[in-house]
Amino acid sequence: MNNYLMYHKLLKCQYLPPDKVMPALFRGCNRKFSKPKAHKLALQRHNNLVKEPERLAKSLKKLKRKDRQKKKRLERMGIEWNFDGYNDKVLNVGSPEPKPSLPTPKSGEDIRFICNA
Repeated sequence: MNNYLMYHKLLKCQYLPPDKVMPALFRGCNRKFSKPKAHKLALQRHNNLVKEPERLAKSLKKLKRKDRQKKKRLERMGIEWNFDGYNDKVLNVGSPEPKPSLPTPKSGEDIRFICNA
């Protein structure tokens, strides 16, 4: 089968005597192939950032530091730029803020008069 044309490619084959065959030549041939998971693991690591407040605080600190550096660079170029986007409320992303409770009606009151809509 030497020089056999297979899928627009030439297949090169030659006989190897048993003394030249490496013992680990077909190692792992019966193992099932699995797709690489690096991208999936990176997505999980990124999505878990919001759930861990220490990592979120660290990344927010890094964002603020880079923002200060960018602002200094732009000031040296003569550009005035102000961005107040990274505030402390971002730290509370993982835990929702408590919702204000509605007032409860006293006995005998109608609920329509309590709700201010």
